[in-house]
Amino acid sequence: MGLIRAGAPDDEYNLEVDTILSRLHEASSPNALGHIIYETFVAYFDSAFTSPNTPPSERTRKRFATLGEKVWASWKDWERETHTEK
Repeated sequence: MGLIRAGAPDDEYNLEVDTILSRLHEASSPNALGHIIYETFVAYFDSAFTSPNTPPSERTRKRFATLGEKVWASWKDWERETHTEK
C-alpha cells in the first residue's frame, strides 16, 4: 500500500501481519498463502485496495502469488531454523 514509504509509522501493517500469521496454518502452498495475503489486504483496506466483490486482475494475482512465494520461503526457513535449534 506504500503507507510506510509515505511516512506512516513502522508498525503500520502490524494488524495485517498478525492476521496473515494467524492464518499460516491454512496455507497449503505459496499460491494459497498469496491468496491469504490478498484476502487480508482486501479485508483491511477495502475499497482503497480494490472494488468490492471484484476478483483480482491477472497482474494483481501474479503480484500476490510472488509475495506468497517470498513469504512461504521465509516461513519455511524459519521453521527449519526453529526445529534445528532444538
